[in-house]
Amino acid sequence: MKRFVAATIGTVSLAGSADAGIRGFAAFHRTATNGNVVVDLVVVTDRAPDRVLNVFGVNTSSTFVQLTGILNRGMKPDCGSSSTRPSTVDSFCTVGVDGGTPYFGAYYASCATTADSCFPYGWTSQGSTMPPNACWYISPATLADNTSEPLSNFAGTRLNSSASAASGTFGVWIGHWVFAPGTSSALISCSASVKDAITGATTTASATNFQQLAAACPDTDADGICNSADNCPTAPNPSQADCDGNGLGDACDSTPDCNGNGRKDSCDIASGASADIDANGTPDECQTVTVPGNFATIQSAIDAAPATEMRIIRVAAGTYAERLVVDGKPVRIIGAGSASTVVDATGLGGTAVTVRGGAGRGTVLKGLTVRGGSGSPSPTSPAYSIAGGLLVDRCSPTVEDCRFTANSAPYGGGTYVFWSPFPGALFRNCAFDANGATSFGGAVDAYEAWCTFEGCSFAANTSPVRGGAVHASNGSGSIEPDPALVFRGCTFTGNTSGRGAAVDHDDSEPGVPLALESCTITGNTSTDAFPGNAAVAAAQPRIIRMTGTTACQNAPRNVQPQALTQDSSGNTVCDCAADLNGDGTVNGADLGALLSFWGPAGGLPQADIDGSGTVDGFDLAIMLAAWGACGN
Repeated sequence: MKRFVAATIGTVSLAGSADAGIRGFAAFHRTATNGNVVVDLVVVTDRAPDRVLNVFGVNTSSTFVQLTGILNRGMKPDCGSSSTRPSTVDSFCTVGVDGGTPYFGAYYASCATTADSCFPYGWTSQGSTMPPNACWYISPATLADNTSEPLSNFAGTRLNSSASAASGTFGVWIGHWVFAPGTSSALISCSASVKDAITGATTTASATNFQQLAAACPDTDADGICNSADNCPTAPNPSQADCDGNGLGDACDSTPDCNGNGRKDSCDIASGASADIDANGTPDECQTVTVPGNFATIQSAIDAAPATEMRIIRVAAGTYAERLVVDGKPVRIIGAGSASTVVDATGLGGTAVTVRGGAGRGTVLKGLTVRGGSGSPSPTSPAYSIAGGLLVDRCSPTVEDCRFTANSAPYGGGTYVFWSPFPGALFRNCAFDANGATSFGGAVDAYEAWCTFEGCSFAANTSPVRGGAVHASNGSGSIEPDPALVFRGCTFTGNTSGRGAAVDHDDSEPGVPLALESCTITGNTSTDAFPGNAAVAAAQPRIIRMTGTTACQNAPRNVQPQALTQDSSGNTVCDCAADLNGDGTVNGADLGALLSFWGPAGGLPQADIDGSGTVDGFDLAIMLAAWGACGN
């Protein structure tokens, strides 16, 4: 890129009233993106309201000239009282050469958005060819209507070295010349009438044989880019790369560069080369520590993590005999995979992993096996021991690709979720197997919790009382969401319990559904003999919403009929709802029970087979149609 400098000035003259405040001329010069050499000429004034009335006597070697005044852009055209063109839109430009004098040249182009009595809307050609890019070289873009601009807005060379010109502080743009690429010299002569909008006085300024010659520009780093245009003048960067678009070339803008790859962090993130999970502008690899590389134990890495900044703790494959406590810190504990990275609390006496202190979903456990936990006193009721493998205590972490196995506690052998607030703890692609509770929830016990399980498996978990795999309770007296807990795409197989071998919703307040969506429930066994006991059971009617779920081959039955909400749909349940006593056969015992509770449902809710709220002839018809052995 070349910059023009003033070489010679033939004659600069001023005529008319001095009240208009004309001081001389200034110009600024640049090379357009297509290589054209651009020169703009400015009348230097000392009054902001001054404006050009017209430009005349133009002689130039340019092939493209755009003049101000009546043919202006950004200043109101002098078209008389009939002009309706807004003063702030692109108004008109003239281009081309007519016998060597481009004023009112052979080609005209209207840049207005509406027509008026001064010039028509659109292009008007008086010749054969419109010069390329004619109306796209409108300068300068910052000019205000009917006013001159501070000279500081014109990055160019003062042409008149007189003291009067030097004292001018404003400029009125009078013309715009475009020369062919590679032009090294040009001659321009023109005159302009400038009106002082305050006093009404008019002054004419003329520049005769104004010549500009190309000159070498300073290029400190020798990369072919002038210092004045170089976004990094101290280091070679011919491509002018600026990956984050902040105006400072990459060669001069390499810090911070936390990963030492020679690119600034913002560019690593912008290009996708580095992740930035917490969106703090620092690549994740710079917020990562390793175990046992940087820290000998997982807990020591957690303790060293800052309280308010994410820390990724990558845990190498191995068995770590420790109990972990994450106390509100936004840490991401990432194992090498649940098949190879084990947190083993066997013999350590207590919950294997505790997450508490308001941790949100940005706190993550991933790729770990958690085993050998034996439960700890409840945070609010120390007489009860809860959470063998994982305690989620009044927080909402994310747990992914983890396995919970061989953990035990009276409540929540694998996991206890305690008061998890919105949006709730998220378990994704986790496996719960061979966990046990002596009371409720062999794999999971959830109390007063929003909680979502996606793609999780529950196998061979046990609880002698309720919820071989999952037990949930929302207590009483609180407002809960609908649904409170969601199991989506999960499988339940081989779990055992007294009631609700797969899922038991033991709620003391009705109307708080637990949702089973697209799940598979097979081979689970409930051992209690109370009427209606099933793999999916509930203490209150209509509090489990089941959609798109298959429940078959569970004993003594698959789903407690009255547990499901009336909007449950699309399920495959291998039960006959008319088997009121759950003995696998619809017979006289079931008929006797139905007739005994004829009328409003209440004493034996499952006798209301169709869910109408009343035991009546419709329920009797269903029972008679299902008479005999039930399939499973």
